[in-house]
Amino acid sequence: MPEKIGRYIVGQALGAGAHGAVWQAEDTLLGRTVALKLLKPTGPDTEGFNKSLQEAQTLAKLNHPNIVTLYEISEHDGQHYLVMEYLDGVPLHDYLATQSTKLSFEDLAKLMAQLVDALKTAHAPANIIVRKDGCPVLVDFGLAKTVNASTDLETVTDENLLNTMVHGTLAYMSPEVMRGEIADEKSDIFSLGAVFYEMLYGERAFKAPSDAETVHLILNVDPAPSDENANKTPEWAGWLANKMLAKKREDRFEKFTDIQDIINDPTAYYSDGKAINKQKKRKKRIVLSGAIAAVVALTAIAGTQYGWQSPSVSGHINAGLEKLKNFEEKSAISEAKAHFQTVLITDPENAAATAGYSLALLGEYTDEEADPTTLDSAEAAANLAIELDDQLALAYTALARAKEYQGLMDDAKQNYEKALSLDPSEFHTLEGYGHFLWQQGKLDEAAQIYRKASTQYPQESLFYTQLGEVLRFLGEYDEAEDVLRTSLSLSPDNVLTHLTLSAVLYSKNDLVGAIAIAQQGLQIRPHSALYGNLGTFYFTLGQYGQAINSFERAIDVDGNSHSYLQWANLADAYRMNPETTEKAKIAYKRALQLLEGIMQPNDSRPTYVSRAGLYHAKAGEPKEAVVLAAKALALAPSNSSVLFRSAVTYDLAGERTTALSLIKQALDGGYPISAIKSEPDLAGMRNDPRYHQLLAEREDK
Repeated sequence: MPEKIGRYIVGQALGAGAHGAVWQAEDTLLGRTVALKLLKPTGPDTEGFNKSLQEAQTLAKLNHPNIVTLYEISEHDGQHYLVMEYLDGVPLHDYLATQSTKLSFEDLAKLMAQLVDALKTAHAPANIIVRKDGCPVLVDFGLAKTVNASTDLETVTDENLLNTMVHGTLAYMSPEVMRGEIADEKSDIFSLGAVFYEMLYGERAFKAPSDAETVHLILNVDPAPSDENANKTPEWAGWLANKMLAKKREDRFEKFTDIQDIINDPTAYYSDGKAINKQKKRKKRIVLSGAIAAVVALTAIAGTQYGWQSPSVSGHINAGLEKLKNFEEKSAISEAKAHFQTVLITDPENAAATAGYSLALLGEYTDEEADPTTLDSAEAAANLAIELDDQLALAYTALARAKEYQGLMDDAKQNYEKALSLDPSEFHTLEGYGHFLWQQGKLDEAAQIYRKASTQYPQESLFYTQLGEVLRFLGEYDEAEDVLRTSLSLSPDNVLTHLTLSAVLYSKNDLVGAIAIAQQGLQIRPHSALYGNLGTFYFTLGQYGQAINSFERAIDVDGNSHSYLQWANLADAYRMNPETTEKAKIAYKRALQLLEGIMQPNDSRPTYVSRAGLYHAKAGEPKEAVVLAAKALALAPSNSSVLFRSAVTYDLAGERTTALSLIKQALDGGYPISAIKSEPDLAGMRNDPRYHQLLAEREDK
């Protein structure tokens, strides 16, 4: 076994089976313990290998507190592996054995309720681990409809059964799986029934000294607990287990939700030794477990609860997409994810929900410290959405955005254009493509997209806000202000619009107005970027102590310590204050760490590249700075912000003539002369007559 696979340091073995081995490992990038499942290479067991990958692809779409989390699927030196959540716990069988004298029936019912809730999302309870906090988690499972029954039957008759991945699960297989028939949800209900039986009575439902006798019991004999154990169990619970373990499919429950109903309110379904013929209509009831409460919370987002009409699939998808439109609102991303997950729980092959979930993950990726596994998961979901429906514009939009965040601009452009060809008016496609063009320095094209979008969606403030931001960079300040005030009239509580308008007023040299608008936005809610803008305004006024306070607040608010831009701003303020100069280099290093975590090898996003160059220059690393500045200029030779940023970089690196030339080009491109005059890092240049001549010529025009 190698000591290291990719970025993972391999530790102790956790288990082994027919299709692969599982090891504990340490993720050196993210500093966390994971479970590493190494898949056997293709060859004699190609079917098993493919089945493991299929299981992983299914698992990647699920998000549930009682289902193990899959972080990534990858390959290193020909070795395919899955990286999963590491569970510090014990198998359910061992947990029950050690806790049998401590667990009340209420504890067992809660445990069962969590398992049922998880199994509504993913069937086939092959392995259950109970964490130290008592929470059960499903691992190593596959959806019933993806299981090949003949493969299961071959496993049952394998002479090396005890060494396979289904070690210990033979006693939980349904009769139809034993016979090689296709498995379904009712098959999984049987398997869970065997687990529930063991939880109730402390012994297996089908226990025999040999595999052959176990198969005989499952096919022909109903389980009968000892009188002592039976007397300790509520009668309704025994009835529930027996019905789940019925030999014939038609005698079992139809759905896991039927079992959930009974656990939550047993007296409504069983009384005086008899089952009650309960109608399908549900009554409001007490929920036993936190896991079930989480699912209820998902439906409550759309205004539903038990006893109300269930929201439609399209209702959840539209609600999720609406949340993504308003991504700046608190909890918008997590609520969007919940809507899409609600659809995927019952319809895992819904392309629109899969694409929406990908976009939500991408929103999460940019809203939090960049986690490559989140980006990988988003890309995988986007590709799956295209596989499910290759005519869905939203799916290509999701893939385009994932490629953009990976720095693969040609791929991003191709996918955005494909999305637009399928639906020229799709909201998220227009929003994403406009942002893409803006980041590429193609401001006129971005403005054209946003003008078109604001015409098609005249009541949507987002497009007016984004148009205003692009116009600011184009130097069209008056039009930008008008557009942004229109946006505020449509959405007065949009802090993103307050943010952009304050920046426009700052560019117009209206510092008083800029501060007032930023303060109005902060009255709506604390916002990192608004505090950052305030810090910039105070910095321009020479109030460095106040600027430091604002930038520190920007980093603290909402756990925003992952923002590279705010760390760089804070470093700038530290440099200007004699008491904090030593902190500046540390802050620049932190900004670079965060920025380089976002950037990809050969990144072609000029904004990121030029900022990285500037931070290296300010941190006293001129060689690295000049290389990055030259690359940024090659990527966006007419972007006024990139030109000015590169000018500062070259001046700090000691190349004054190049810096002056770039300032001239930035001014020609519309960069505000007020911002150049107030830039503290050009203090040395202000002793150069060429600088004053350049500005004098500009002001004479």
